[in-house]
Amino acid sequence: MRFWNRDKEITKGATLTSPLGNSSSDVRFVWLFAHMVCTDRRAEVVELSDLLAGIYISSLEKLSMFWSDWQKFEELVERECALRDPRWFYWTRAYDAIRHPSRDSFTGKFKRCHPEVEETKNEVKEIAKRRADAPQFAVINSRDILFSIARRSDRPLGKKLADSGLDLVRLQNSLMH
Repeated sequence: MRFWNRDKEITKGATLTSPLGNSSSDVRFVWLFAHMVCTDRRAEVVELSDLLAGIYISSLEKLSMFWSDWQKFEELVERECALRDPRWFYWTRAYDAIRHPSRDSFTGKFKRCHPEVEETKNEVKEIAKRRADAPQFAVINSRDILFSIARRSDRPLGKKLADSGLDLVRLQNSLMH
């Protein structure tokens, strides 16, 4: 069974989208998991910690190279984002929710975003535009979001990411490719 069809829709269920516009599939999953975690918290507003949880759940394999010890990232996310289940559990729940949508599902619904998340969304779009030859076609990826959160040492989560061993210079250099 194929999970995706040509239009990037789940073969049975809702369209997987991102509020960031032209995004890679990993960013669409970042938002899906951020909303799942936010819904689990019974919150009305997506916070940076939800976004970081979405990055961790959806893109750990792609982003672990930016830590000398990726388990420090995992510990940070478990502590700051209150994740209690293994990553595969969130993937299973997401797949089930997309395949069998219900009224109470977190899928297909965008919650309001905390002002820090709105700020991060705008920063991410600018980061992607600087990388693209044609800014109107810039594709946003999970590295852009991680960098936008981590580079803000004035925010507690940005400082904690740096303290977890994230190589911010290496991450920033990777954004240019």
